[in-house]
Amino acid sequence: IGTLISYDVIGFFQVNLPVFEQALKKIEYYTSGSEHKVDMYSGVGTIGIPIGGTKSLVELDTANVAMARQNVGNQDIAVVQASSEKALEYITADSCLIVDPPRSGLHKDVVNRILELKPKKVCYLSCNPSTQGRDSALLQDKYKISAFEGYNFFPRTPHIETLVVLELK
Repeated sequence: IGTLISYDVIGFFQVNLPVFEQALKKIEYYTSGSEHKVDMYSGVGTIGIPIGGTKSLVELDTANVAMARQNVGNQDIAVVQASSEKALEYITADSCLIVDPPRSGLHKDVVNRILELKPKKVCYLSCNPSTQGRDSALLQDKYKISAFEGYNFFPRTPHIETLVVLELK
């Protein structure tokens, strides 16, 4: 959505740009008005940087972190090299949390931190609807699903991405 993003040849990047831009526009829409966005499992910053208002990108992979720092440039966004479960202090009650975890879903410590601090909104993009459903169920006592959307990033394959927006009850 108008932002140039660089990535390493060995790093992960969404290759279906038209569909990815649709998802980004929705995440931008659902997080608008939030002044403190935190992007966990951020990769090279493909979500957190273009949507604006992001204060922190959390990523473990060294190559992705180097590219995220390059992509951030002189913007006031902290790039934190750590696994999400080791960077729990970035999840705060006043944050809008964006997560795009691996197929295994959210680490249990991330789920527990969300339940403990109760950020107002969690935007959860997933390449595995099963683990996303599991994680959403774990959060259902404190959160309601306010939006759910599917994206076909890889036509003619069984792989889809889903976006769930969870809002504090």
